[in-house]
Amino acid sequence: MASQRLGAGDFTMLGPTYAALVILALLIGLIAGGVLYLAAPAIAAILGLQGEMAALAVAYLRVLSPALFLLSLRFAFSAIIASQGQTQWNMRIALVMNVVNLTLNYFLVFGHWGVPALGVQGVALASAVSWAVSFGIAAWVCRSKLQAKLSFRDLQGRFAQLTRPILRIAVPASLEPISFQSCQLVITGLVIALGETALTTRIYVLNLLTVSILWCVSLGLGNQIKIAHLIGARRFEDAHRQLIATTRVAVGGALLITFALFLASSPLLTLFTEDPSVLALGSTVLMVALLAEVGRALNIVVGSCLRASGDAFFNSAMGIVVMWLGALPLAYAFGITFAWGLVGIWFAMALDELLRGIIAYWRWRSGRWRKKGVYAEADARSQKEARDQQPEIP
Repeated sequence: MASQRLGAGDFTMLGPTYAALVILALLIGLIAGGVLYLAAPAIAAILGLQGEMAALAVAYLRVLSPALFLLSLRFAFSAIIASQGQTQWNMRIALVMNVVNLTLNYFLVFGHWGVPALGVQGVALASAVSWAVSFGIAAWVCRSKLQAKLSFRDLQGRFAQLTRPILRIAVPASLEPISFQSCQLVITGLVIALGETALTTRIYVLNLLTVSILWCVSLGLGNQIKIAHLIGARRFEDAHRQLIATTRVAVGGALLITFALFLASSPLLTLFTEDPSVLALGSTVLMVALLAEVGRALNIVVGSCLRASGDAFFNSAMGIVVMWLGALPLAYAFGITFAWGLVGIWFAMALDELLRGIIAYWRWRSGRWRKKGVYAEADARSQKEARDQQPEIP
């Protein structure tokens, strides 16, 4: 929403939009932290932890959960920075946060240099402090380095109006990854049923494919900011050309990276294991992954553009339906029923990514996203009000 306002040159609404996001993030962080604190014993039980392990899990969650609002605020300010196109600041902040976290872990967990050894609680405390540091730096960057002033005064009486379009994108956009992770848990159960070799191979191959996945996600996030600016400026044809250009780069890069991983599969997998069955299966799976990563690149880039335009519900609903009614049954059929094993499951995942990417691109080509932006909806309301005010012709 902020990027669309920047593209439209609507700076008067920018400050209140940022302020609404920060308040929304604070509320969500406080609620989530409270729930996590109270539900800590239940979470340990759900995870199957007992005795000392359950006690450690509860101690960890109850130290970390009160600080969860700091992480939520950090995400909010990171989003503000990203909306301005200054993503290099987020990279620097993340680097500082990780250095602080690792350093404090060294001292607090084992008790070096006279610091008391806090064990698991030290891990949680290190995370909480690193969140506070990253939030502080992000807030300082917004205030001192960017034109990103938070206008809480102008937010009065507008909070619901400004948070409604944010939630209209955020809620569907969050449901899709939740559904994806849930579906992946079920698929992992199918892989476990295939045996230790299949499970081990899946873990190692996913580790290698992280390079390709991060390539696509990074391009998708950067493209999302650019697309939102163009939509806010009502430069719809430029937005379409931007999507096509980024999709080509994402798909081409994903193909090159995955093909390189396939060619070097043996030496790369040898870094993890010497098991010949894992090496052979991993090489075959990486060959199937060529198709999967093409679909993933298309799905990530086009899906991020639909969200940037405000057309988030269709993409999320479509993704959830395809995952559970397409990917999961196919994974069971190819992997278990037809006995293709892990290769069959990966082929089903490839078809899922490809189908969702094609449907998302069809949705983009339909042009309906042009009527979903914050200004498109405002224009539609204005036109309706103008029609309603016209006198009736006898």
